[in-house]
Amino acid sequence: MRAMGILQSILGKKKPVAAEPAATLPARPARAPRVGEPLDDEGLDDLARWTLFSAKFTPGQSREYEAYGADVIAATLAYHDGDFESALKAFEALVARHPDAQYLWQDVGRARYAAHDAAGSAAAFERFLGAVDAELGCDARIEAYVELARSHDELGAEEAAIEALSRCVDGCDDSSPKAYVVLGNYLRIKGHAKEAIEVLEPAVALEACCSGGTCGKSNDAQRELGLARAMAGQYDGALELLEPIARKAQALPFEFGLLLARAYAGLGSTDSALATLDRIAKLPPAQRDVVERTRAAIQAGQAFELTTAPKPAAAAAAGPVHVMSFTLGG
Repeated sequence: MRAMGILQSILGKKKPVAAEPAATLPARPARAPRVGEPLDDEGLDDLARWTLFSAKFTPGQSREYEAYGADVIAATLAYHDGDFESALKAFEALVARHPDAQYLWQDVGRARYAAHDAAGSAAAFERFLGAVDAELGCDARIEAYVELARSHDELGAEEAAIEALSRCVDGCDDSSPKAYVVLGNYLRIKGHAKEAIEVLEPAVALEACCSGGTCGKSNDAQRELGLARAMAGQYDGALELLEPIARKAQALPFEFGLLLARAYAGLGSTDSALATLDRIAKLPPAQRDVVERTRAAIQAGQAFELTTAPKPAAAAAAGPVHVMSFTLGG
């Protein structure tokens, strides 16, 4: 399967225009993000902090950054300290002085995004990927394409975000399901559950056959496919994948619990659906309201639908900005 075919399928649909874009990839953080593994740099001097950051560089990135000297160190540390304005000015000055820059454009993209310039961020990531995509390992490629898609999504350019994540899938080899899972998650959240299923089915096969390395004991693909099946009304298939995960958990995440309950309710298993809602972890009031409205609909035997909706802008900085939304009559 080629992921770009998914985009063509979606483009062929007649879709209503949303009143406002709902960003669904990781939201802009309230403080400086840590890319990849969290780095414990508290109490270290600047040189030691830079050593931690640069330890993750590829050989090509290390060679490139040697030419930038102290300026790139200062810009990077400013970015990680949350001084996005200073970091952006420094990174922009560096690319202006170094027209052959390649890896540096990734830093420009991140700084522009942190400074609320999503369009400029997308352009920078496109330039970065156009220069070094073939040199990146799969994990680094996924990270960059997620950041590109996030910028497109913030602009309301859903098709461009899907196209970016599809390019990522088609550019990675089949040694890991991670790229499939990222695309499948985005498609599901955006309401394209059937297309998400098409992407995620090969991911589950990859997840089952690989062990250790990039896969470890992850069940991300299994979980995402189960949630997509629940949203698409494929309840038997959803339970086949979600029940084994639920049995190992003491409390269920909000979205997981709601959609598992939806699958039980869709098959007429009212008691199992209500018991599943009881297992959802402690929630803030807005999410608790969705759970209770779902409970009332199940008890009354009413048809209902669970979809995703944007959070209010004021709440967006606190975390992912999509939430489950409840409506009667699904």
